[in-house]
Amino acid sequence: MKRYPLADLLRVRKLRKDRAEEDVQRAKQKLLEAEQWVKTCKKELEDFKIFRLKEIDRLYSSVMKKDIKREKVDEIAFDIATLDGKVIEYERAIEAAKQAVEVARQEVEDRRAALHKAMQSLQKIDEHKTAWVAGTSKEELALLEKELEDFRPKERS
Repeated sequence: MKRYPLADLLRVRKLRKDRAEEDVQRAKQKLLEAEQWVKTCKKELEDFKIFRLKEIDRLYSSVMKKDIKREKVDEIAFDIATLDGKVIEYERAIEAAKQAVEVARQEVEDRRAALHKAMQSLQKIDEHKTAWVAGTSKEELALLEKELEDFRPKERS
């Protein structure tokens, strides 16, 4: 049987499809990592909120029912404001992580679309090859029959 004339193109399209599948898997992995990052950031925020409450209680307990100077009150207020600022930092980190998840989701969708396109492209060439093989087989069969007709023995009279 003859070699399929578009065999090189078929091989390239298979490679592209394989690469697209790998890209989808990598994008899914990045999405999972981004989702895990969101969970980690939320856990850190919750842990910090618990720490913050304990630290505020500790600060207030250290000055309760004591005569203290104005500077000490200002220092405690500053410490509490610093703790509140850290809460905001944790919340910003969560927002950044959520944005990373959205970017990763979009990347997965883009990679899936590219995979779908590569699969369609491969399917077209596969269908062409199937039709070509069927056509070539019919041609070869017709040639064999023609050869057999040419070599039939003459009948004796």
